[in-house]
Amino acid sequence: MSVKANAVLFRNLLYVREVVRLGSIRAAAECNNIKASNLSKIISDTEQLFGFSLFCRTAHGMVASQKAVELSSQVEKLMQSFLDLRQKFAFGDGVGFLRLYVSKGLEIGEISDFSGRVEYVDMPDYADVIVGSEKPRKTSGMVCVEHKIGSNIKQTIWVCAQNNPAAMGLVTAILLKFRD
Repeated sequence: MSVKANAVLFRNLLYVREVVRLGSIRAAAECNNIKASNLSKIISDTEQLFGFSLFCRTAHGMVASQKAVELSSQVEKLMQSFLDLRQKFAFGDGVGFLRLYVSKGLEIGEISDFSGRVEYVDMPDYADVIVGSEKPRKTSGMVCVEHKIGSNIKQTIWVCAQNNPAAMGLVTAILLKFRD
């Protein structure tokens, strides 16, 4: 299989994982800034390539088959290996970067005053720092702060630094942004 074909397959498998995770093509499409019709075609193409159905389509969304769940689990492991590889070799000087997840609809503004390297990721499970308005599933190493939006509205922000000193520096920069 060519590099291009492998890259397309990897992309398609990531989309399959998203549909399994979110339970619908529409939700997965919205989270990944792709048209639902395009994502539906990607899923169909992937099913055709493998020769079996990954999902049962219902009026209430997509129900993942057992094979889709197994495939999604393998893709999850592959993605973690890929992220580990990127972190290890992303920069020639040996300095890594921090992975930042920001919940949909939440903006933290420019964090140019942070001296480290930051990459935004699309899933909190892969992040070194998580910023979100809802309490995350994992709460160890969490910092919580409230800030005002307008005159009467307060929003709670959860930040996870996972006991990483560099991540704690990013958390400080983010919290300072919220206090501005």
